[in-house]
Amino acid sequence: MKSNQQHTHMPSGKESESPVSDSDLSCIRGCFPSLKKVVYLDAARKAPLSSEAAHAMSAYIEQALNCRDTKSLHMQQTKYARDVLAAYLNVDTNKLRFASSTSDAVVLALSSRGDSARGRIGVIEGSHPSVLAVVRQIAGLSEVVEIRVPEKAMESDHFEKQLAGVSVLCAPRISSNGKQYDVSYLASVLAGSGIALILDEAQSAGIYELAETHCPTAHCFTLQKGFLCPPGIGAVCFSKAWDTEQGSICEFGDRNQHVLSALPVSIRILDSISRTKLHAHIRWLSQRFTALVKPPNLLLHKGMHAPHIHLLDLPGRVWQNYFFSQGIIVGEYGGILRVSFGCYTSENDLLLFADRLDRGIRDGLPTH
Repeated sequence: MKSNQQHTHMPSGKESESPVSDSDLSCIRGCFPSLKKVVYLDAARKAPLSSEAAHAMSAYIEQALNCRDTKSLHMQQTKYARDVLAAYLNVDTNKLRFASSTSDAVVLALSSRGDSARGRIGVIEGSHPSVLAVVRQIAGLSEVVEIRVPEKAMESDHFEKQLAGVSVLCAPRISSNGKQYDVSYLASVLAGSGIALILDEAQSAGIYELAETHCPTAHCFTLQKGFLCPPGIGAVCFSKAWDTEQGSICEFGDRNQHVLSALPVSIRILDSISRTKLHAHIRWLSQRFTALVKPPNLLLHKGMHAPHIHLLDLPGRVWQNYFFSQGIIVGEYGGILRVSFGCYTSENDLLLFADRLDRGIRDGLPTH
């Protein structure tokens, strides 16, 4: 789909088409009014707001203001949203809880472990600072140990030694810089040890399937990225092996009921195409982006890397401001530029980014 912006005509040079048809992508993009004004390449932070979500939130607020029994309305909406999300994720509704953010979802997961979370809690290096902060708050500074996942199988013994005395391990499936962790490996090590796994799925849920594990696992995520919702709602999905009756199962999301009302309509947008095509579209975008970025050494790919998040070796804030002046919204991570995709991203978005990148380099913007 072509944006209303003036795009520079460039040969695409593509050898394959996106698995999502132009008509399907046009329908998805049509749900987001802001995409007519800007190119949005910051999916790792949040998604643009759909007109359907905005309407659902306004309707809920109006209903709540004129409702005699607001508590009952809250409960009905929470149940409906939970049922819709559980069906989309293909999980048991009773194993799904809402929170206010990914961090609060981690708090909820830790609380549900009861006394077993009072011992040492392991946190994988690369975990989001907000997750690390809430873990320290619950466990106490001296009871949290940061653990490095081995890059090579020959180092697995060292990894297992780091887990000594750990009762719960907190790990990101995909970190904010795009690094992917081998969840199947983590789960296989934990399966026979009695250690529970709390997975930060913030960068993967809604874009990829929830990871299957063979140990008690809590999948924690926000709904503002892959699930196309405004900020303010997170969720935790417990595996069948996780005892949700143990400890507190109180939900944290009650103050964000209007945001929760956007979830069902957002899932309908995602459901408009198959998830298989959605995953393939993200991979295809990554391949196109890699081919378009010049010079190619600007791309920073290290180890296992998620296809929807790319880091460029450019001063983040300077280039972020430059792209914003060009109508392109990108991110910044650790002082360098971050570009990330969503289901609404088109090839034209990438072509315009590549053109403006080339122009910025030719105009003398700093590259170091």
